[in-house]
Amino acid sequence: MALQKALESTMECSICLEIFTDPATTHCGHTFCMGCINAENYYSGDLSKFPYYKVQTKCPTCRAPLSPWHKRGMAINIATMKTAEVLRAERSKDKEPVE
Repeated sequence: MALQKALESTMECSICLEIFTDPATTHCGHTFCMGCINAENYYSGDLSKFPYYKVQTKCPTCRAPLSPWHKRGMAINIATMKTAEVLRAERSKDKEPVE
């Protein structure tokens, strides 16, 4: 149980505070749910109107600059996703009522 709690805390998105769903890692090494990092409302409208150097945001964890082009190019981390799925399944087993 202690191992499960430790794994859950490292597999938690710092934006939604849930176990990762479609985890994606930024160039600075921090991992978030793909939907969470892409839902950050830093950009609005047509990004093609802005020069690359003016359209940036920051990593929610370390504040390193992230460009919208970098965020669009992030891929889902399959190993992390599979670990998160196992943890989510174990968590749901723990919440089932004992008869």
